[in-house]
Amino acid sequence: MLLLFALACGSEPAADVSTPAPPPPKAAEAGPAVYDGLFVDDPKLTPAQVAVMDPEKLPLIRNEIFARHGRAFSTDAIKSHFEAQPWYAADEAYTDAVLSANDKANAELIKSMEGASNPLPNGEYMGETPMMFMDGTTVTMGYGFGVYEHLNEVHNYSMRGDYAVTWTGSAAFDPSSKECTEASLWKLDHDSATVTHVARLPTG
Repeated sequence: MLLLFALACGSEPAADVSTPAPPPPKAAEAGPAVYDGLFVDDPKLTPAQVAVMDPEKLPLIRNEIFARHGRAFSTDAIKSHFEAQPWYAADEAYTDAVLSANDKANAELIKSMEGASNPLPNGEYMGETPMMFMDGTTVTMGYGFGVYEHLNEVHNYSMRGDYAVTWTGSAAFDPSSKECTEASLWKLDHDSATVTHVARLPTG
């Protein structure tokens, strides 16, 4: 009898008082991709490195220095170019104070090689290797102008600001071409009519 009473009066199952599982976290909104371009390791470029870049792309390459730090642009072509890059995000708080010393040096160097200056009207520049710019594409160089002038070599040239790239072989300067040989970079001083060799350029 007591057994039946105990069974009839058995306790109800305890109420579930456990803490409910939290809802799954919302997926974080994707931010800009990590910058992995030319300036990722804060390099200091040399004139020779800039000389072999596509001269038409130099303005974009220079502005990439600022874009990776978040500068906003007003020029349509530059603005649209960087807004299409997955790593770019304009920062309203941007100032040039965020630029490193190498950033500033690189921007100045690239700017100095944008466009093209014209050689002096007489085309003559003196230096360890004298040059005579004959026209808009060829330059004689090697021995000066006088009794040994006939020994001068004829090279093609292309201006990069106040720098001149010289080479032989191909009609256009193409550092990836095996036909482009004997390439060098020179710095012209128009005021003193002198030329200084800067570096040999890799080709092929």
